[in-house]
Amino acid sequence: AGKMPALQGIVVRGGGFRAPGLLAIFHELSHPTVPGGATLFDQLNNLLDFMLAVSPQVSDLNFSVGRAPQVEVNGELRDVPIKGLGRLSPYQTEQIALQLMKSDKHHIRKLLKFGSVDLSYSMTGKTRFRVNIFSQRGTYSIVLRVIPNGVPTVEELGLPPAINKIAEERNGIVLLTGPTGSGKSTTLAAIINR
Repeated sequence: AGKMPALQGIVVRGGGFRAPGLLAIFHELSHPTVPGGATLFDQLNNLLDFMLAVSPQVSDLNFSVGRAPQVEVNGELRDVPIKGLGRLSPYQTEQIALQLMKSDKHHIRKLLKFGSVDLSYSMTGKTRFRVNIFSQRGTYSIVLRVIPNGVPTVEELGLPPAINKIAEERNGIVLLTGPTGSGKSTTLAAIINR
């Protein structure tokens, strides 16, 4: 495995800056504040809301060092111009990752040890995401997959009605395969939810 990126530090209450290592700053992450009294979690949710507003068909939100935040719409990546935020720095991407992990020691240790971590993130009353944070070229990158509210039916997905019978099979094995983003989880949810 490649060398894990060093953590850049975090702005803490009182406006100071520390870089003591990730595990030493958990207590500061529980309610970090930014100028104006908003929390970093508020800012993150506002950023995610802004990105989701690009299109109702947004499937993924992407954060990579050296690039503007991006959304994927119908298989195409689009930069999301945000006033005052050009290309993401390693520090900014790390801050987003820390907020998504919500100070969870298990997630942070896994990220540091293995170079990637999978988790979920929820914006209460709005949407949920499957999140992958991973090490890439000495920095961290983040992909948030939008989990649709509700489960579509097999018919709404445009799949043949015979698919509904798969859940009734008693013998054998059924494999559902395909590339990332092709609808494997959505198809399984539709079959199971029937």
